[in-house]
Amino acid sequence: MTNVHESDAISKVSVVGIGKLGACVAAAFASRGFKVVGTDISIEVVRSINDGVTSLNEPSLANLLQQHRDNMSATLSVIDAVLETNATFVVVPTPSELNGSFSLSAANIAFAEIGEALKSKVSYHVVVLNSTVLPGSMRNSLIKTLERFSGKVCGKDFGVCYNPAFIALGSIIENFYNPDFVLLGESDQRSGDAIAVMLEKVVAANTPIRRMSIENAELTKIALNTFVTTKIAFANSLTEMCERIPGGDIDVVSAALGNDQRIGRQYLTGGIGFGGPCFPRDNKALVHFAQSLGLNADIAVATDIANNRIPESTLRRFDLPEASQSRVAVLGLAYKPGTDYPGDSQGVELANIWAAAGASVSAFDALAGENARGFVVPSVHIANSIQLALADADIVFVTLPDQQFQNLSVADFEICADGACIVDFWRIYRNTFKNVGHRRYIPVGCGLDDGGWSGS
Repeated sequence: MTNVHESDAISKVSVVGIGKLGACVAAAFASRGFKVVGTDISIEVVRSINDGVTSLNEPSLANLLQQHRDNMSATLSVIDAVLETNATFVVVPTPSELNGSFSLSAANIAFAEIGEALKSKVSYHVVVLNSTVLPGSMRNSLIKTLERFSGKVCGKDFGVCYNPAFIALGSIIENFYNPDFVLLGESDQRSGDAIAVMLEKVVAANTPIRRMSIENAELTKIALNTFVTTKIAFANSLTEMCERIPGGDIDVVSAALGNDQRIGRQYLTGGIGFGGPCFPRDNKALVHFAQSLGLNADIAVATDIANNRIPESTLRRFDLPEASQSRVAVLGLAYKPGTDYPGDSQGVELANIWAAAGASVSAFDALAGENARGFVVPSVHIANSIQLALADADIVFVTLPDQQFQNLSVADFEICADGACIVDFWRIYRNTFKNVGHRRYIPVGCGLDDGGWSGS
């Protein structure tokens, strides 16, 4: 366990940006006994935190906000929040630019306000960025902003760390408490020691804390996500191969591969590909960063190509006249099970591609359906129930192994058109449809003699 001088011990934490991720970070800190002051540009968000409530759909968040109200408050003023605390975590959006880089606009605004607060602060303070950025962003931009607005020197008058969280929507708090490891980039040992001691009180016992330079940490963050996408894309490539060999079965192949410790089983399940708020953009960001160094990130480029072609490849499985005249149901619009986020979702992309081909498309997702309206083309109908989506459908695409779809039976598909085809990307109905002769059932990743794709 790391030790710090009493004067550097952190007991009060400010969190700049208390949206979905920031609110979870703040609540997790409060649950571990830290006094937390959140700050946000939205008066509604500030008010809800002060009231101990939230409209955000994230497991455990509402309970933590209620249970630890005494440890939490919120304000519109970043300066007030910083002056009241020992460390500040910045959790603001860093959206992707057209070239694949990350925008630092919101982060620079936050760091400028923090700098203004540091100008009049006597005690030592550590500023921690949680948002994903490209290597060099902290040292070449954000730290300079802090120094310019504070009139002080990083590493002498205050400290800076980079501590990106490895979390997923739908399990943010659980992931925050129980990470595989903590990634901590530090401007200097003093700031790193202070944040390491603090985080040891938050995460599960014996969680490794990997301390390094800020630049190394920035690269590690995007490299980790990109490596995972490569693994997913590789599994999906094997999925295509399994469909073309007698008795091919991606689940059998991936399970065997996963036994090798060099590979591991996680993220090796062939399906419909990856999406969401992190994986696609981090892949593009690594490509951009490599190019800025005069290098090529060929593997990341190939991963994107392989991932992007999956929804469109479904059109080639059917004759185009068949596609243009079909009534299509898409079950699953979120980027992963149990979430309401449809951004860069393969289900959304599949629905849009089939609509563009002339098909009549109806889609359903209990959690993400309403949110998906801003992501699908106008001709895609968002159904209010599974039954309405399936009614008279000629082709059904099941894009998520979500509980809402796992419980469906053969009888639930009887409202589809006669001879309807069910395309099951996750093979959740393999046993259900095994002996059902009046439905064409396609468990993606299985060979022809096991009911796989035909005509391919």
